[in-house]
Amino acid sequence: RHPIEGDRLLRLLTAREHAAVKGVPEALISGLSTTRAHEMLGNSICFKPFVAVGQAIGRALKHPRVRAEAEPFALQAA
Repeated sequence: RHPIEGDRLLRLLTAREHAAVKGVPEALISGLSTTRAHEMLGNSICFKPFVAVGQAIGRALKHPRVRAEAEPFALQAA
């Protein structure tokens, strides 16, 4: 509910609220203008699944067995 116009107008989310809805840490938008923060958040992905995929890839690359199994596929594709 808009604080002045009552039910006639709706309020836009603040950049902080927008980040919270998307699961993006507030530190990633701190120091940005409101417009730039909303632009970045509007073009962003859901943060937590992206981090989880990155962590899974990192773990797979550190595990020697997974790397040894993946290398033949990389050679076949070339």
